[in-house]
Amino acid sequence: MSVLAGARSLTAITEWIGDVPAWACRVLGFPTDPLSGTVSVPHPHTLRRLLVQLDGDALDRAIGAFLTARTTPACPGLRAIAVDGKALRGSRTATTPYVTLLAAMDHTGHVLAQRQVADKSNE
Repeated sequence: MSVLAGARSLTAITEWIGDVPAWACRVLGFPTDPLSGTVSVPHPHTLRRLLVQLDGDALDRAIGAFLTARTTPACPGLRAIAVDGKALRGSRTATTPYVTLLAAMDHTGHVLAQRQVADKSNE
């Protein structure tokens, strides 16, 4: 959710979590201090370790299913869909210089599907 709100780094994600109302952090599963009621925000290194362990395709499917369940078609009939690949900045791994995603999006801005591909050269 923080990335959707404009966070571009782990520090920005942590700051976003720190600024979110306590009720939202509780819904997201962050623990609250029983004495003060404040939310314990994870350190950026903790978030990094978590994000590295996530299955990107499974996360995409879960987010896509969540958003699909909450949208209604703009109009019946045909709709235009654009498909494009993007290299993600700052996504270098031990084996690749960047992660490449192939996404399908309609012209209202909804991402219909997204998948990690091996290389941008032949999406």
